[in-house]
Amino acid sequence: MTESVVLHFSQKPSAAKYMALAFVGKRGRKDEIHAPVVNAVWSDFCPASVQPSSVRYAHPINLQASSVRLSMSILTHPKFPVPIWRILQNRNRIIQRWALSSAAKVTMEASLKDTRVLTKGVEFDIHVTMMSGAEIVFESINTFYAKGTFKGGQPEPVIAQPEPPLSKHAGWTISRSGVWSFARLTGDYNGIHWSNSYAKIFGFRSAFAHPHRALMSIIEHLPNVSIHSPLQLNAWFKGPVYYSRPLTLSHRKEGDTLDFALRVEGDERPAILGSLSELRS
Repeated sequence: MTESVVLHFSQKPSAAKYMALAFVGKRGRKDEIHAPVVNAVWSDFCPASVQPSSVRYAHPINLQASSVRLSMSILTHPKFPVPIWRILQNRNRIIQRWALSSAAKVTMEASLKDTRVLTKGVEFDIHVTMMSGAEIVFESINTFYAKGTFKGGQPEPVIAQPEPPLSKHAGWTISRSGVWSFARLTGDYNGIHWSNSYAKIFGFRSAFAHPHRALMSIIEHLPNVSIHSPLQLNAWFKGPVYYSRPLTLSHRKEGDTLDFALRVEGDERPAILGSLSELRS
């Protein structure tokens, strides 16, 4: 019988508590995936807690970043089959059904949904919803990847990623200076985002921006984007976006869809690839 776990939070989930759980040993064989059904619920979440109160509507990336705390509470749970240290986020789908007032209070819920065993690893999908009354105003599917050889789970097709645009439209850098404010927003204090020496242990050149921080920066540089309209955003996190390294943004409009690719100087492969489109009822 599949185990079911429900985690309830009446206020911001404590990063200290769930990161302490990251050191709890995992039971069972390391190559078998038996993921429990885990739901994490944050009642009375207010967007004003994740952005300036003077801003009328919540930014969709701020909402997405704030949901990381619920995802982390699932990924670090003792019954979760893979240690958090082996897991990286590699894909997001964000659906904003309408703009959410900064003063609103919603119920945020995250649940472990699909598990896919791949040739060289395993993927876990965490589905996030934000409910105003009985209506979903915001939702996302966050996909996490762990490298290795595993058994169990069911392979499933995933959404096809767009061809990377090639024309260059904008360039800038992401400063290390905002690392701690973004860590407080997400509750993700992973050393790969603030320590060069720690990041190098895992094979990276240096510390690099949290993927949601990099995605926020991309949205700021895309043309004619109405972030408070109903929208769908798909993003693939392909590689690290290093601090203070020159970045190049490419984009291509096809119909109602704006495809984009962010590249780090010295690498023609996109570090982040995505598409943004209007959400039609």
